[in-house]
Amino acid sequence: MKPLAPVEPGTRVALGVAFFVLFFLAWAAVTFGGLVPKTFLADPVQMVRSGWTLLTEHGFLRDIGMTVWRVLGASSSRRPWPCRWAC
Repeated sequence: MKPLAPVEPGTRVALGVAFFVLFFLAWAAVTFGGLVPKTFLADPVQMVRSGWTLLTEHGFLRDIGMTVWRVLGASSSRRPWPCRWAC
């Protein structure tokens, strides 16, 4: 490999997928193997369960939507001056 040489699109995708696979495998090995206590780092299965509970039972998807709406709304405002008070 040459330094700073462009990476082929297929290789880029393969490296990206490989990184996430290795990351989750290492995470699972560390947590399921008992190397790190669950109070410090939850296992991947527990994180997926907790995330699903947040989305389905606690309305987190609505919160995400509101945050995206605020960011996109703020970036698309065309005020000629900064709004320091109630606008």
